Order: sequence, then C-alpha cells, then structure tokens
Amino acid sequence: MLGKGGCGKTTLSILICRELVRRGLRPLLLDVDERSRGVAKLLGVAEPAWLVDAMGGPEGIYRLVNLGVRRILSLRDCLVKSRDGVFLAQAGKLMVGGEGCACAIHASAISFLKSIEEGSKGFIVIDTGSSIEFLGRGVDGGLIDAALFVATGSCDEVELAVRMERMCVEVGVPNFFVVLNKVRVDSRGQADRLRELGFHVKGLVRHDPLVRWAWLKGQPLKAGVSALDVKDLCDNLLSSLHIAVEEAS
Repeated sequence: MLGKGGCGKTTLSILICRELVRRGLRPLLLDVDERSRGVAKLLGVAEPAWLVDAMGGPEGIYRLVNLGVRRILSLRDCLVKSRDGVFLAQAGKLMVGGEGCACAIHASAISFLKSIEEGSKGFIVIDTGSSIEFLGRGVDGGLIDAALFVATGSCDEVELAVRMERMCVEVGVPNFFVVLNKVRVDSRGQADRLRELGFHVKGLVRHDPLVRWAWLKGQPLKAGVSALDVKDLCDNLLSSLHIAVEEAS
C-alpha cells in the first residue's frame, strides 16, 4: 500500500484483509508505518511485540543486514489475530526523540518477508506508512508482487504516483495499480483523469462516515459503503494477479 499520509492506506489495508478472509483466505497485515499506532485499535487487538525488537533492535538489525549474522528467532509473540480473522505483525514505531530514522524498522520488515518460505506467503498486505522511504530503501526483486497507490484526488498526487511507479520499476515490483479513495460525487472524474494519464485504476472507494468515526473513537473499524467498494476492488486486483486468482478459487 503506497500513498501520502492520510490517504487511507491503513483503512484500506484492513478492509482488503477482511475481504480476503471472507473469501476463505488467511491474510497477514504487515504494519511498517513507523508513526501511527492506530491499526491495532482498528482491528480490536493488543499490539504484538515489534519485529525490530525481536530481531535485537537497531544493533541486531545492523548485524543481520550488514554483517550477515543470522540466528533463529521465535516470532510467535509478533503475531496476533483479530476476531475477524486478520493476522497482524508490526515492524515497530519511533518512540523516543533523537533515536534516529526508521531504517531499522523498515529493515526488520524486509528481513521478515525474506524469511517466509516461497509458497507459504499467502496474502501479505503491507501498510508502508512513509511510502517514499520504504521504496527508497529498496526491496529485492520478486519480494513484492504488486503496489497499490491510494489516491484521494489532490493535484500533487499525480507527480507522486509517477515517481512511485518509477521507483517500483527500479526495485523490481512488477505491478503498479491505483485506487481512488474517499470518493465523493464531485470527485469521480479524477479516476478518468488518472486513466488518461496511463494509470491502472482498479477501484473507487467512497467516503464513509463510519470509517472516520472509528478513527476518532479509536475503536474497531466499522465500514459501510467503503466495504462494498473494497469487494469490487478485490475482484479487480485478484483478476489482475493470476496466481492470486488461482489461490482464491
């Protein structure tokens, strides 16, 4: 999930995972947002242990990434399951002034993805948080099957989408899709504009007051029209990702 802050990446990540559960799948939501702690509340679960801490903190991540020091870790405490069947893992959060950048947090997420054996990954939805930083740090080609850019119709998002699509090509992400989120009646023409610019728009998700209310209250996410729209979005995404279609059938 890519996009600027506040576009709705976390909300759509949860709704997509819920829809995959409804289809009989077992999705994992990997939270790589180093800032927001809202996802656990929206899923109605306690935060799991963070991957970056389980891997030894910044020093342990440095040894893992730069020195090749490897050890077997138990990540059981790093996974929780919501009542609606969504698994959650969190890379970590920046909590202390002056502790530095989020490099170790992002590196722990990449190391976690690499550790999952091919064929057992199922569906992993990554909420990137700072999407530019996530792509800028790089991922191995073949590690991520598709990027979904969440747009809300603002003019600056076109340049950002172009930049992120180019960065995805540079790091080996083979598919780049767009979803228009928080759509109101007067903003539906934005999807046509994005298509005219060559973007693969896979869905429109309407503005949903129930979503806003859940964020304000810090309660498990409830959704109305947005959940219906995400069902159509998943139909389009699954039909574009042929392996996923076979797994879902």
